[in-house]
Amino acid sequence: MNRMCVWMVVAVALVGLNASRADAQGGGTYKGLLTGQLGATTGGDVPATSLTPGASVSVHETTGWGAELDFGFANGSPSPGPELDLATYMVNIMWLAQSGIVRPYGVGGVGGIQVHGCFAACPKIATVYDFGVNVGGGAIYDVNDMVGIRGDVRYFMAPGDKTGFTRPGNYGFWRLSAGVTFTWVIAP
Repeated sequence: MNRMCVWMVVAVALVGLNASRADAQGGGTYKGLLTGQLGATTGGDVPATSLTPGASVSVHETTGWGAELDFGFANGSPSPGPELDLATYMVNIMWLAQSGIVRPYGVGGVGGIQVHGCFAACPKIATVYDFGVNVGGGAIYDVNDMVGIRGDVRYFMAPGDKTGFTRPGNYGFWRLSAGVTFTWVIAP
């Protein structure tokens, strides 16, 4: 969990830096979104469904385009051998509808996937980091101007051959999550 705290501090710092850059650019209003989420990692090459807490922070222009930092951690997914932990750290491009009570969005990007354990029975547990990509979408239901309920579906994949390791090449999995989103205005 210490790594999660570090990533949350980094995300908040990046939002603050982006707010100061918005002042320098002049014009336009930006929106910041912070989401705490709880979901499940399942399917693909993951042997069993696992509870997945996470968080994301994003900043959007009035056009709906923005950037997002996303983190998720699937703890102890039971596999045929030892437990399998997955952590995802993604930097994404995101488009979010800027009006309406229900605002759909699409998201995709790159980052890292940390694997601790094995996808199949293995003699030795290892922690490895792979380049990862993700794509998905969802919607935010606005309860009011500052709080919304978010539903999200994403597919994560680590492309490439993984010879010599206890996981498949081009492995992938789904993450389904729901959470609470806090929105604020970043005005110049």
